[in-house]
Amino acid sequence: MNVRGILMFLLIVLVLKVQARDVDQTSEIRYSIVDPEDSAFWIDPFTGKVGVKTDASVEMGSDNNHVILSVLATDGVHNVTCTVDIAIRDVNNHAPVFDTEHYNATVLEDASIGTEVAQVLASDMDSGVNAEIKYSIQKGALDAFVVDNETGVVTVSSKLDYDKRNTYRINIIASDKGMPSLTGTTELVVQVINVNDKVPYFTPQIQRAEVSADAEIDTIVHTLIAMDPDVTNSDELMYELSSTKLVKAVDKNGKEVTDEGIFNNWFSVWPNGSVVVSRRPDRTRAAVLTLPVVVTDTSATTLQQADGELIITVVDVNRHAPVFPQSQYFERLPEEQPVGTVLGTYIATDKETPIAYYEITPPNAYFHINNVTGTVKSSQRIDYEKIRRVDFNVVAYDSGVPQLYGTANVLVEVLNINDEEPVFDNNSYEAKVPENSKEGTLVVTVHASDADEGQYGEVRYNLVGEFAPLFTIDSVGGDVRVARGADLDREATTELWLQAIAADNAPDDLRHMTRVPIHIVIEDVNDNSPVFTQNVYKSTIAENLRLEPPAVILQVLAEDRDTGVNGQIKYEIIEQKTFTVDAMTGIIYPSKPVVGNTTYHLTVTATDQAGEGRGAHMDVAKVDIYVASVNKHKPVFVVPPTPQHVIEIPENAAQADLLVLAVKATDEDTGENGRISYHLKVDNENIQETQEFTIDEQSGELRTKTFLDREHNPSYQLVVVARDHGSPGQFEALVFLTVLVQDTNDNVPRFAKEFYEFAISENQPAGIIIGSLKAQDKDAGENGKVYYHILDGNQYGAFTLDRTQGLLRANISFDREKRSEYSMTVYASNDPILERPVDILEAVQQRQENATNLEYDRSVARVTVNVLDENDNEPKFQKNIYYAGVKNTARLNEPVITVTARDDDFEENGTLAYVVAASNLYKFGDQKSSGSIVPSPFNITQDGVVTTANFMSEYNQDRFVLEVLAQEVAPPHRRAVAHVHIWIISGAQTLRMVLSRACSLAERVRAELERRVSAATGAIVVAHALRQHVRDGRIHEHWCEVELHAVETRSQQALAADSALALVDARYDQLRDLYRDAGVETVVAAASPNKVREEFDPALAALIALLIVLFTGVVTFIVVCACLKHWVVSPPSMESSKGDSLARRRILDELSTTENPLWLENKLRPYEEQELTMNVFGEQSAENTSENVDQPPPVDNPYATIQGSRATERCGEYATLGRSSPTPLEAALGFQVGYTDITHKNARPDGTRAPHPGT
Repeated sequence: MNVRGILMFLLIVLVLKVQARDVDQTSEIRYSIVDPEDSAFWIDPFTGKVGVKTDASVEMGSDNNHVILSVLATDGVHNVTCTVDIAIRDVNNHAPVFDTEHYNATVLEDASIGTEVAQVLASDMDSGVNAEIKYSIQKGALDAFVVDNETGVVTVSSKLDYDKRNTYRINIIASDKGMPSLTGTTELVVQVINVNDKVPYFTPQIQRAEVSADAEIDTIVHTLIAMDPDVTNSDELMYELSSTKLVKAVDKNGKEVTDEGIFNNWFSVWPNGSVVVSRRPDRTRAAVLTLPVVVTDTSATTLQQADGELIITVVDVNRHAPVFPQSQYFERLPEEQPVGTVLGTYIATDKETPIAYYEITPPNAYFHINNVTGTVKSSQRIDYEKIRRVDFNVVAYDSGVPQLYGTANVLVEVLNINDEEPVFDNNSYEAKVPENSKEGTLVVTVHASDADEGQYGEVRYNLVGEFAPLFTIDSVGGDVRVARGADLDREATTELWLQAIAADNAPDDLRHMTRVPIHIVIEDVNDNSPVFTQNVYKSTIAENLRLEPPAVILQVLAEDRDTGVNGQIKYEIIEQKTFTVDAMTGIIYPSKPVVGNTTYHLTVTATDQAGEGRGAHMDVAKVDIYVASVNKHKPVFVVPPTPQHVIEIPENAAQADLLVLAVKATDEDTGENGRISYHLKVDNENIQETQEFTIDEQSGELRTKTFLDREHNPSYQLVVVARDHGSPGQFEALVFLTVLVQDTNDNVPRFAKEFYEFAISENQPAGIIIGSLKAQDKDAGENGKVYYHILDGNQYGAFTLDRTQGLLRANISFDREKRSEYSMTVYASNDPILERPVDILEAVQQRQENATNLEYDRSVARVTVNVLDENDNEPKFQKNIYYAGVKNTARLNEPVITVTARDDDFEENGTLAYVVAASNLYKFGDQKSSGSIVPSPFNITQDGVVTTANFMSEYNQDRFVLEVLAQEVAPPHRRAVAHVHIWIISGAQTLRMVLSRACSLAERVRAELERRVSAATGAIVVAHALRQHVRDGRIHEHWCEVELHAVETRSQQALAADSALALVDARYDQLRDLYRDAGVETVVAAASPNKVREEFDPALAALIALLIVLFTGVVTFIVVCACLKHWVVSPPSMESSKGDSLARRRILDELSTTENPLWLENKLRPYEEQELTMNVFGEQSAENTSENVDQPPPVDNPYATIQGSRATERCGEYATLGRSSPTPLEAALGFQVGYTDITHKNARPDGTRAPHPGT
């Protein structure tokens, strides 16, 4: 075994050291391994340390895995050897290996569970635990086989089924027990050997067949089919009729026929499953027979059979074929009929059986038949020009056995219809014809053809269109010719369009026609003479007219309506040498010098170019040319003296018709050539006025036309023209005049907009620029300087406005929570210092009140500065500790209390998120928390409403201390903490306080009620939700109820209602002012029977009263009888009377010592015993149901100690059964009501009652 890696590591770390001793002081010992010489170990020659060579391997021998080394120690003279025994520790570096990669085994299909199939064996070259092998199945066994972990024996673990799976490929793993474990794999292929253990079965179990009534003997009717998973050869299955069951039969009417022994002989079953006719069946005896059949597996060692049934239907013999009424049909069908056109219906009849279906033979592409109805329809359109006759057979098949058929021949003649249109040879025709052509001149020939036969294919032609009357067409040949009287004038129309129509010879209602366009070009003929545009042409020229190159004098023009050479014109001057004319253009030039003040008369001819012998034409015109004297000098300006001149005028003096300047020019020419007129030149055009200025044409005076506003236009550029009236050309002189408008302070500064809005973040340092204001003054220079002033809104000096630049700065560091917006009025002025800003502000306000929106004073602007929020405030709860109570019957999501925190920041910075951080539970009677409940039994909404998250019944009488956090949603996410004490109470622990205030008003004093009642009683009084007061079944909108509960301060436990009520009643004097101010009417236990009786049934009351009277009468009768008997037997003595009196007094004395506070002030007098009465089921009168402040106080009966009061009476908690008057029912029954005027224990000094419950 090779040992590397770990072995070297161990030997290097745990170094083996060989050491020899030499008594000589000067000896130096050297170590070496002498045996074996090729050892895998090394030894340090100086220290004797032994290790494994880096590239060596160690073979583990058979001697208990030990290596023996012989080490030599020498000092150069003396030697000594020692033996080193090294134990080799095995490393798991070999995986298990199976004897073979593949194992094969077989097992019988019926092998029992636990049957051994095969054994796999693996070996491992390691030793010890590294060589111990464990076997397991990786896959392929499908729970059918298992392998023994230790031996590798594979056994059957479940029932095998050859028919479901006959081969298993099992992957088996051999794993050693080393760390880490190594594995080897092999495959075991198990073949399952089939065992004949399955019974054959028919498929299907009930099989069906039919046989003709005239079937011959040994005719095979049916072949039975059975299956057996164990059988590989179908011959091993044998079929036969059942010997234990009879054949069943049913006649053709469905009635069962008794087996008379004859049905078993009709059919036989051969061993191979063939069912044959053994006797001709008689359908009159039996129409359906059920044969019991049996299949047997002959290869099975035990009998394996299965039963089945074969139902044979005897069908009647079909002897008659279908017959059509006619053997041949002749049909006529027009061509081009739509698909689905009915040709006819061909119905056959059969004497015995109904018709099964129809078909066409041979099939064709033109017709198809409905195989049920026999109706034949067209399958496509039929073109007469392609096919003129269709021949086919209609075959009808019956439903008998054997199936018979009948045939009829159908011959279809296709009828021709006019379905084709004439078609021209060309899509259009082009032709040319000379103008003025004579009648009958051939222009063009058109041709069209029609694919129809006969008269439908004969084509006739016609012409239509605007120009059709100019031509004729041969209706048969298609020749288009010039018509009689046609005037073809090219000069009128150069081209003509018309249409030729080709129509077939069908009747009008069936006729088809086609159109084709004909384009005819009219060719020109020289039939027009040139014509001058004028008979006489006139022109004036200067005497110094240029000869080289010659100057153009004028152009003569003639027109010829002909085209081409017929319309080309040549010009010529007759007998004149002073002037020449261009033969092609007609332009006349001078050829010799001319004399001034002279007129020349010329004759000009225009001739077309048709040429000699081709009918040339000519026209003549006269030309008169006058030679005039020449204008030689230009005007010269005298005023202003320079070509460019500047004039200044004041703005406030630039009114309309102001003389700006009188210009003056001279001209050395005489006459008209020297006469001058003055103009203004704009866009190269001489005019007399512009929008701002006007100039006199004769005098040259330049004046303003309108008021000149320097702010609108500070300067004007004018071009003044002096023009003479000479000829042939007029000369002009120009001067450029600049008019400057001098500024005056006639404009006030104006802001660009009416409102300015700036923003600054809070906490910014003073001096920061907030924004910039900008006003414009249309004036210039000093008049246009703008100064800025704050008129109002800066009383505390929070802002500074730069007077010249308009920069608005902060003078302070702003706090948005103190003030979020500042507004001020800013004034723009030309004055750097305002003498009386208040007067200016009043004047501005006065102007704004009188001005329209368009006239708003723009020298004033309204400035708004918004202070932006920063998250610089911490959230704070309104209270650090909140108290609340919730009943143990509370539902889920029931509101408990609203805790509110506030963050003075704005929007997101001031938005808080609430969360219940801890829900510390204090069990009843415990002063130490049981810990925080997770999840919390309470939720909190983002509005701060604490609600129940669980049912509270399991926490009855416990209390919670919630740690509620209010955290900012914006960074830095500061938080506030509040503690909410919640007591889980029952209804018997709550008080109900009624206030004669609306709930909206009562909510305002709720906290004050809690505080002052708590202070007075020394307990923690918690007010619950408010609700409207309900009395007599009605809601009183202006009264309110609030539930309270009290908590004992030391124990932190909720008090019972009666204890809490006693505390409140005991402090009435301290709370009197609070009750008066808050409108407290009564305080009662919420669970007391203090609700208004909704309905009282008088009949029921009368019945109860009657029973009481009867009972009382019976008792009285018995007592009276007993007393009479006693009086007769034993008259009373004085002692007994005294005793009764003493006993009565003793009872009364005991009653007078009751702890009821009502008895503290009043003692029962003995003589008042006779006034003890009882009120019975009396109904409150209508007068007493309404509240009446003038009613006398209710009378208390000191004998009644029933807690609570009638709902319709105003009485204290410890109320008597007193009433104001008996009801009529009571009077009728003989009851009396006694009244005792006893002062109530809660009576006030002024005679009023304390606010106990009772409303």
